Parts: sequence; structure tokens; C-alpha cells
Amino acid sequence: MGDANVRTAAVSGGVGARPSVTPPSVPPAPTAPPSAGPPLPKRPKGRLFITLVVLGLVVLAGTKLYDRTIRYVAYGEVRARTVRLTAPWPGVIETLHVRAGSAVTPNDRIAKVDSLVLRQKLDSIADALRVQRAQLSSEFATLRWEAEKIKDTRRLSQSDFYDKWSELLWEQSRLADLRSQQKRIKPLFDDGAASEERMQTISFQVAGQEERVKQLTEAVRTLKLRGDHNVELSLEDRVQPTLVRIENLQAELDRARDQQTRGEIHAGVRGRVLKVHRFVGEFSDQTEPVATIIIDGSQEIILYVPQQVAGEYPVDKRMTVYVPSIDRTLRCRVDRYDLEMTEAPIPLRRYYAVNQALLPVRLEIIESGFDAASLPLGAEIRLERQSGEGWIDRLAGYIRRWGSSPDQTGTQTSIAQTSPVASPPARPHPWAADPKDAFRHAEASGNSFAPTPPTESDRDV
Repeated sequence: MGDANVRTAAVSGGVGARPSVTPPSVPPAPTAPPSAGPPLPKRPKGRLFITLVVLGLVVLAGTKLYDRTIRYVAYGEVRARTVRLTAPWPGVIETLHVRAGSAVTPNDRIAKVDSLVLRQKLDSIADALRVQRAQLSSEFATLRWEAEKIKDTRRLSQSDFYDKWSELLWEQSRLADLRSQQKRIKPLFDDGAASEERMQTISFQVAGQEERVKQLTEAVRTLKLRGDHNVELSLEDRVQPTLVRIENLQAELDRARDQQTRGEIHAGVRGRVLKVHRFVGEFSDQTEPVATIIIDGSQEIILYVPQQVAGEYPVDKRMTVYVPSIDRTLRCRVDRYDLEMTEAPIPLRRYYAVNQALLPVRLEIIESGFDAASLPLGAEIRLERQSGEGWIDRLAGYIRRWGSSPDQTGTQTSIAQTSPVASPPARPHPWAADPKDAFRHAEASGNSFAPTPPTESDRDV
């Protein structure tokens, strides 16, 4: 039908006329029946979730603000005396006998430090000692050879003595024979029976033989003295220098070995190993600790109290502190005060005003059945307010504590003038009643210096 309409329009319009297009008929959409009740409300999209999140954040912020400003009045930390064990000389850790947390007693071995210089020194001394001992053996051999030589010389002297002695006896017998001949010839010479030449020859022979016997007698006496003289070998004079050198080297070797034993690091106190700084194979210098030991019984709690409320914590006062690291409360007693105001440590400065002067109060743990050695070093301590104080007094005290900083003097004055809360009476300084208390505290704490007496401003506080 559509094609027929187009053709009809083209014929009726003639040439050049635009054909008219008739759109197809569309059936009408069905209409919904009208509702009898009121319209349904729109469903909320995420409002309940956002409300719960905001409410949770408000509760969390309120809890944090309560814990920081109202619940706790002071904060502190756990401290203890520590011993830093260092190497006696630069060297390499050869052995390590402890680890962090190990319990040690006096004279327990902690580590051993090897020194290359000391080992070379020991080897050099040992070599020199061997050389001196070899030299001593050589000198003893020389002395034995000289002793044998002296024995041979003595035996030779004895043979010479007997040889000369026999020769002396022979010459003495000839002298006696010549003298007897001279006696026989002399009567004959007097009677003219013997010639004068014969008489002179016998006289000359007798004189020569007497001189020979005299010389042989002197030679025999000399040989006898030589044989009787005992040649002593001066052993002390010969080997004494070598013995002295050996003794000196032996003493030096003992000192070097004693010094080497000092390379073993021993614990001098009873305690626990806090930290091991150097391990086996690492180089350690004399200025660097090998291990750090906490002395048993030296753990104590230091509470940093604002000077405005220092009078609330007299000596021997009992209190309960909370330790978050072990989630436990501990009963403590105020032991003593420090003699100097100080600032809070860096981990606790967020709880106090800037540059706020704090009085360190040292607490003694009196909790029965609790081992103070189990407290971690540097653990945070919190002191809750007393239950008798109202929340208004707590808030006012917090405002006064924050307004006491030097850079908020104007703010403190304005708050004091506009705040309807009545200020509590001034608390006395712990030394204001009697300045001699400071000296008693100093004696109790072992300090030998004299404290500074409280000034007028301290007394006013």
C-alpha cells in the first residue's frame, strides 16, 4: 500500500514535484491503571553507614582525648643501669658465647677477640726463645769440648812430668858418678899419677852436670805444679748472658699469653644480655661495644611529674601504675626525687607541653610475685588519676598544665580570667617545708653534690 501511495503522489504532482511520504501507523501504548494508595518513600543510599563511621570516629577521638588529657596524670619510663662490654684491642670476634636475653653471672665468658698483631708478637717471641735455647745448647757443647781438651792437656802434662822426672833421676845418677870419679882422681892428681888435663875434664863435667840437674829439677817442679793445678770451667760466666736472655724472653712470652687471655671478654656483673652488637667474624674496635648487659636489680621506674602537682607524691607514697607493653598494673612506692628539673624524654614529649619543667620521681616496685627483670627497658609507664577527682577538676588541671608553658602565658591569663571553675589551692613543693629534705634525698640517692635550695618562685608554687 505504501508503494501505491508513492506512485499516486508522483503521478498527481507531475514532473519535478516532491513525493510525499505517509508514515506508518503506530498502535497507542497501554496506560497503567491508577494506584489507590500513597507513593512509597525513597530508600536511603549509604546514610546509615556514614553515620556509623562518623560516630565511630567521634568515639575513637573522644577515647584518645580522654586517655591523653583526663585519664592519666603523668607518664614515665623504665630505666636500668647497663654495662657496655668492649674489646680490649681492635680485632675480629673469634667466638661468641651469649645471645640477647641470656642470663650471665660474674666471670662468664661473653666473647673472644682475636688480634693478629698479638699473635705475630707471640710467634716472634717464641722464635727468639728457640734461637736462644739453641745457642745455649751450642755453648754447652763448646764447654764439653773444652773440658775434654783440658783433660787431654792434663794427661799430657802428667806424661811430660814423669818423663822429666825420669830424666832428672838419670842426670842425678850421672852427677853422682862424675863426683865419685873426681874424688878418685884427685888423690892421684895430688900424687902426680893423673894428669892435670884429666883433672880439669872431670871438674868441668861435674859442674855442667850440676847445672843440668838444677834445670831439670826446676822443670820437674813446674810440671808438677801444672799437674796439681785444676783448671775450672767458669760455667756461670759462659752461659749466664744466654740464660738471662732466655729468662727475659720467657717472661715476655708469659706476659703476651696473659694479654692474649684478656682477649676473652668476661661479664663483670650479674644480669641479662640486652643486645649483642658484634657477631662472629666481625671486626670490633675498642670504642664499639660487643655486648650490653642489664644489671639485675637496677630496673626502676622514673615518673615525670609536673612541678605544679609534685607535692602530691611524697616519699613512701603508694600508687598503681599501668604498663601498656605487658598490659598490667603494678604497685609502686615513691623512693626518691631527683634534684634537678628536666624535660620529658623524646617518646613522652607528646604528653606534655613544650619545654615543660618536670620533676623525675623514682618509683620502687613493691608488687609481690613480680620479677622486675621482666620489664622491657624503655617501656612506657602511665599513672592514672585518683578516683576521687571529678572530671571538672581533671579538665581544669589539664588546662592549667598546658597553660603553664612559657609561650602560652597570655593564653593562660585569659583562661584564668574567663574560666568559671575555681582554681584549687596551691600545692607545696616537696622541698618547701624544709630545705634540708633535699640533702636527705641526695644522701638516699647516693648523690654527693649539694642541691640548689628552692627559690621564692618555687616556694610560691
